[in-house]
Amino acid sequence: MKKINFLLAIILIIVNIYFIPLTIINIKNSGGAMGFGLLLAPFTIFINLFVIPAFIVLKEKYRENKFLFVVNLIGTIFSISLFWLLISTPILD
Repeated sequence: MKKINFLLAIILIIVNIYFIPLTIINIKNSGGAMGFGLLLAPFTIFINLFVIPAFIVLKEKYRENKFLFVVNLIGTIFSISLFWLLISTPILD
């Protein structure tokens, strides 16, 4: 469980490399021309919050914590599914 929890934390940090700038740009631009981009903001902020337990798990002391394992597992599933949804959606120009 120690290695899996560490791997989930690394995956969450890597996925948040995409979501943190997306959240900042989305809020800065007020959601685009019509403002519909702000509908995505609560989901991306929620994913950004999963970075906190991911960084905590990087310490050796907390790697076997079952609660952090469950939080990282839920965060990884949620962030990977939203990442796949955003990447695979065609752009309508």
